[in-house]
Amino acid sequence: MSTKCHSERSEESETLRSTQGDNDEDQLPDTWVWKQLSAIANVKGGVTKGRRFNGKKTIFLPYLRVANVQDGYLDLTEIKQIEVLPEDKVKYAMKSGDLLFTEGGDRDKLGRGTVWRGKVQDCIHQNHIFRVRLKTGEAIPDYVSITTKSDFSKHYFFENASQTVNLASINIRTLSALPLPIPPLPEQHEIVRRVEALFKKADEIEVRYKKAKAFVDKLTQSILAKAFRGELVPQDPNDEPASVLLERIMMHKPIDSNTPTFVVYIDESGDEGFRFNGGSSNCLQ
Repeated sequence: MSTKCHSERSEESETLRSTQGDNDEDQLPDTWVWKQLSAIANVKGGVTKGRRFNGKKTIFLPYLRVANVQDGYLDLTEIKQIEVLPEDKVKYAMKSGDLLFTEGGDRDKLGRGTVWRGKVQDCIHQNHIFRVRLKTGEAIPDYVSITTKSDFSKHYFFENASQTVNLASINIRTLSALPLPIPPLPEQHEIVRRVEALFKKADEIEVRYKKAKAFVDKLTQSILAKAFRGELVPQDPNDEPASVLLERIMMHKPIDSNTPTFVVYIDESGDEGFRFNGGSSNCLQ
């Protein structure tokens, strides 16, 4: 590398580093450098809906909407079609390994995105989604995707977003200027491997939690059933079964001459109540 190229790279890194502050947590290892996203990737907007074609030949293509791009994954359950010009198929084409970012939404969801894996053939993207295509070989898509989900990146989007009444948004310039810490490629691969392992572990924990919750819900119902059957505690064999007691209550019959009468009734106004020992009480109050 020439002295001039090395000097330009160092100046760029120092400029980006100066924007991060002087906190220890913002300092990078010696083998890492700060790079703006635009320095390692091309950032492009998508196709605009509702265009007028004035009789020109058009085609229909599948396209990604904001609803399809979630934070860390793509929801491809519903892919809609859009009318475009034939040349738009190439202009807005997505390749496996492209990164997709949303333009706006709630402030805490700004810049959400993930890696496109090419699961929908000839798919393009609308103008509220930015396509980022790495160009220099200095970074791998999954590492960049992980980095843009960091607290630092979230803070950057939060601080540089445009705010409307209920939503916030970023533009291509803001996304392109996003500073990223770039380590050597072997370290990027190792970071991705470890993060994916943690996500896998989290998924396993979630499955175990759902199974445990289902068991607890079933156990709760079982305990209630036993309680109603009087099976939770030892029973006095001389006690009258609850079913017999309930039957006599419904028949308005006292247990014996010394047992007061308990009668459920509905009065003229339609309110439910009961009478006990000749008195009355409204059970709905």
